Amino acid sequence: MDRRKFLKSVPLTALAVASTGALATNKKGSVKPEDVSRFSPTALAPEFKIDGNGDLINNPDQRFALAKCFGCFNICAARLRID
Repeated sequence: MDRRKFLKSVPLTALAVASTGALATNKKGSVKPEDVSRFSPTALAPEFKIDGNGDLINNPDQRFALAKCFGCFNICAARLRID
């Protein structure tokens, strides 16, 4: 498949998924994080959850740290997960 055919098929695929209601949504219209585990059972635990009031609840089993990658001359920022 060439790039042009791929780019033409993306909106059609998105429309098909949206029209079938394949994603479980709550009353606010966002995807429920609990439903994602059945699609990706080996995924890591989420960093945080959002409660009904819209507040973030951090996962107490993990921590994130910022670092720099010195693999080349760009010195990109790297976000590290510490379990």
